[in-house]
Amino acid sequence: MDALKMDFPDNSFDLVWGCESGEHMPDKAAYVKEMTRVLKPGGTLVIATWCQRELEKVSFFLLLVAFWC
Repeated sequence: MDALKMDFPDNSFDLVWGCESGEHMPDKAAYVKEMTRVLKPGGTLVIATWCQRELEKVSFFLLLVAFWC
């Protein structure tokens, strides 16, 4: 299944977990948007990633996550 265009309906899951996959996504914003699309209102979104980047870039990614949640 394509993580950027999942087959699940909106608001399908109480918990959405992304583990060490975000760093491989070509469009990080679309990745987070799709995960929040299938997350039920009030649900939990967990993103774990392995990356070493400049603090400024990491802060931007966290800002994207906060925006889409």
